[in-house]
Amino acid sequence: EGSKTLLFMRVDFPDQPGEPLNRNGVALSQSSAQTLMDNSVNPFYQANSYNKTSFNSTVTAVLRMPKPLTEYVDSYKSN
Repeated sequence: EGSKTLLFMRVDFPDQPGEPLNRNGVALSQSSAQTLMDNSVNPFYQANSYNKTSFNSTVTAVLRMPKPLTEYVDSYKSN
């Protein structure tokens, strides 16, 4: 219950640099990610918790992962 702090980390990869894409294949800028969290995700959790939980979100700039995307995908598939 109560307000929760949430960190939304946007990442890219050495073999795929640039803004991450949303599920529709559109670039997810820092401001659009913040808007998504503030206007969709937070209200969803507030409504479904009967106003007992909310998020105070911070969205990062794009962070570079150390390995190429393929290494993470292959590791995920093997688990």
